[in-house]
Amino acid sequence: MNKSKESFCEAEQRRVDALINFRLPHRFKLLGYLIAGGAFLTLFILKQVSENIGWERDLLQKLMLIGLLVVVLAKEKVEDERIQFLRGRAFSISFILGVIYAAVLPYIETAAKYLIKGETVDTRVFQLGDFQLLLYMLMIYIGFFQVLKRRDS
Repeated sequence: MNKSKESFCEAEQRRVDALINFRLPHRFKLLGYLIAGGAFLTLFILKQVSENIGWERDLLQKLMLIGLLVVVLAKEKVEDERIQFLRGRAFSISFILGVIYAAVLPYIETAAKYLIKGETVDTRVFQLGDFQLLLYMLMIYIGFFQVLKRRDS
């Protein structure tokens, strides 16, 4: 009885470790940048050409997020404990800044609108969407990870 419980816990730990340590091969980093950059460029061009883009915008935004996620999940050329430590720090920073961004930005936008136009606006008007928050967090992660990597080497 005790042995099966132990093996269940060990199996759970292995699954969690596999999920945490999941990485794509390094060559996927370039692919991720190409997907995100191509989606951004296409979205920019579509917005210049037409004002009425609906499902195309949603699709391209999701492609940008997927491309950035592929960049985040791709291994470095040398993937060692130092890189894993830096990844953890970058994830922590991006998570904390993402929560602060989501909590504070509506009030900053409301205050700016009040100061510029003199209008009072309900802060619910400026709530962030999932795309905006995820894009912010992924970009903060990529930026901080590169900075931390450069500083540490």
